[in-house]
Order: sequence, then C-alpha cells, then structure tokens
Amino acid sequence: MEKLKGFCPQLWQEVDVLRSGFVRPCCLFQGTLYATKTEKFSVHNLSLEQLSATPHLKMLKRQALAGELIPQCDRCYNIEEKGGTSRRQLKIDRAKQSDPGGSATDFVRRIGNVSQTAEVMLQLGNQCNFRCRMCKPADSSKIEADAVHCAALQHLTDKLYFGHIGRNQGDWFGDEKIMFARVYPAIAGATTISLVGGEPLLIPMTRRFLQRLVDDGCAGQKDLVITTNG
Repeated sequence: MEKLKGFCPQLWQEVDVLRSGFVRPCCLFQGTLYATKTEKFSVHNLSLEQLSATPHLKMLKRQALAGELIPQCDRCYNIEEKGGTSRRQLKIDRAKQSDPGGSATDFVRRIGNVSQTAEVMLQLGNQCNFRCRMCKPADSSKIEADAVHCAALQHLTDKLYFGHIGRNQGDWFGDEKIMFARVYPAIAGATTISLVGGEPLLIPMTRRFLQRLVDDGCAGQKDLVITTNG
C-alpha cells in the first residue's frame, strides 16, 4: 500500500536507550535522535519523558505519516527491495492484527494517535563473560580488554557502530539518578521491556531495575526479554 511505503510504527511504539546514553526509535535505525539541531538526545542530561517533544522525533513522525522514505531506515527498505521481509513490515503486520479489516489510512491514523511507548530496550553496558566472534568491544568487556581483538575490529566498529551511534559518554545505567529519575518514569507503562548487554545477568543494575518493577506492582503486566548466554 502506497500509504505505508515509508511508514513505521516503531517511531511511536519503541525506544532504545544505548550504553552511550543516546536514544533511537529502533535497533535498526541508523543514528540516534537529536534534542536540538546540533545536540544528540541523551539521558545523561535529559529525561526520557522529554523525547516525544523533540523536533527531530516529531519530524520523523510527520515523514512517516506522509509515507515518505526516511534515510535512517534504509536497512529495512533495502531488505524489502531484495524481496525479504523487514522488521518494519513485521511490526506493521503485528500492529494491524487488532484491526485486520481497516484501511491503510485508518491504520496510519490510529498509530499516529499512540502516545504511550509499548516497547523499550535498555542497553545496560558491555560487562560480559564471553568473547563471541560476531560481537564488538561496545557489547563485550572481554573483547574490549583484548587489544588484539579490538585492533582487528577497529575499522568495522568505527564505521558501523560509532559512525552512527556516537562514542560512549559514560555508562548511564550505573547511575541510580539517571535510571530511576530520567529513564524509569517514561518506560514504566511499557508492555515489553528488553534488557541487553553485555550479559545483563552480570550487571548489578539489572537486579535493581527488576526489583523496582516488582515493588511498584507492575512486573506482572509486562513481557520481559533478556538477551543472555545464561
């Protein structure tokens, strides 16, 4: 459908908080969101609740509602051009299940009225006990501590990771103020929470975060996804 050509519900439904503290609307989004024209949005100095009011995210939503192709979403578009099924298409199909008979226009309008983030991914650092070949220093402390492995990955890491994401500002997830004052209030209403590392089960903040969900009485209403080797 032409109306859905560049549309992606993830701009309304998902937020990813990276180890760097920067934020993006999807794991395949090439780049991060900006708070101003020149300053990236970061939970180091802004509350996640402020994200929806940023001009950058508003602009991306307008483009999506108009069916325009968004350059940062090229990974999905490229998959589709080659005949594959992209994450964008999978998310559209999933979102349409609640109203399978509705028109594309009605579907876009319904998603455009969503105000509550449904999916949250938190990257809780790179502390890990494995050194997988497919991984990188930003996601494994074992690789980060291995000079030879790091050197072999340096060019790829700079081009594919830091080139889009930005170098680490300092680990936000170990700071109780950032986690529970700037991040947690904005995601407490999410239905799906994904924790990634590193190895999340080795990271102390994982336990404190999960305990907070239990203490607040909302853990039973959430789907929890942990990317773990445990």
